[in-house]
Amino acid sequence: MRFFISFLLCILSLPALAESRAAITGAINVIDGETLEIRNQHIKLWGVDAPELGQICRSADGIGYDCGKQAASALSDWLTNLQPVQCEPRGNDNAGNVIAICYSSTGDDIAGWMVRNGYAIDWPKYSNGFYGVSQKEARQNKSGIWQHNEAAPWKITEK
Repeated sequence: MRFFISFLLCILSLPALAESRAAITGAINVIDGETLEIRNQHIKLWGVDAPELGQICRSADGIGYDCGKQAASALSDWLTNLQPVQCEPRGNDNAGNVIAICYSSTGDDIAGWMVRNGYAIDWPKYSNGFYGVSQKEARQNKSGIWQHNEAAPWKITEK
């Protein structure tokens, strides 16, 4: 009897589990270089780290600039005509934000675009190096924030 009740509870909880992992689709607002908002829900891009708004990075000549704003603006500009966006949840962060792999209306991986264009870095702790090749190419091409730096500029400023 216990087995039957346990089995029944598991079966009855499946729709709730499926719903919590259902794709989130809609028009977006860009919050920062790694955070989107769809219908008042914040969604963090899976597997990447982008500079925070107000994060000051240094160019090769030592001039400071807001690399977080640069990353957010690049993302917002790119996605302007590529909506709706679809996000596939992977989990939640400590703040309760959804962590997801998100795609533009043309099917491009948004986090991948950010890394390829030098506005975010691969975060191997979570991505297992998924975006590593794209990051290497962005660095070699001196794309985005890599124009003036050999290391992620916001990582340099933390030292």
